[in-house]
Amino acid sequence: MSLVDDFIIKIFQEYIQHRIAYEFNNIEVGKIAVTIVNILLNSKFPLSDDKIAMNVNISITDVRKILQILYRLGIVSLSRETSMTQPRYDYKWSLTKEQVKKHIFTIIQQVLSKLVRIVKYLSSTTLYYCPTCFSRYTIDEVYEFNFECPLDNTPLVQIDLDKELNFLTNLINNIKELLQSQGMGEIHE
Repeated sequence: MSLVDDFIIKIFQEYIQHRIAYEFNNIEVGKIAVTIVNILLNSKFPLSDDKIAMNVNISITDVRKILQILYRLGIVSLSRETSMTQPRYDYKWSLTKEQVKKHIFTIIQQVLSKLVRIVKYLSSTTLYYCPTCFSRYTIDEVYEFNFECPLDNTPLVQIDLDKELNFLTNLINNIKELLQSQGMGEIHE
C-alpha cells in the first residue's frame, strides 16, 4: 500500500470514528466502528455480522446497529446469500479500499463545493467584523447596528476580502491539483 493510500485510510478511520460517535453520542462506539471497518478492509471475503461480532468481541446486536448506520451512510456494502444449511438468507458485509477512496473523494467534492459557494458569496458582498468577539456582519447589518457590534459596542471593521478570497482560491486550486496528481478524478463544482 502506498503512502497516499495509508493517508486516505487514516483520514477515513478518523471520519468513521467521529461520524459514528456523533450518531450514537458515544466516543467508544466510534472506536468500535473503526475496528469493524478495519476488519472489513482486511478481509478478503464478505463477513457475516456474527463473525464480525466475534472478532470485535461485542454483542451481535451492537455490531448490527453500527453496520446499519455504516450502510445507511453508504460506507459498507451488504450482500444477501442463500444459506446452504437452512431456508433463510445470510447477510454479509464488505468494504474495499476503492470504496474508501470513493467515499473520501465524495467528501472532498462536498467541501470544495462549499468553498466555491463561499468564494462566490464573498465576491459579491461587503463584510465587517468585530475585533473583540470576531462576529461577522453584512453591510445591511452594519447600517442597522450603526457600525457598532451589537454584542459589545465595539466599532466594526471592514474585512479585507481580497486576502480571504486569495487564500480560499489558492486552497481550492491546491486541493484540485493534489486530487488530480493522485488520479482521483475531476472535481465538479
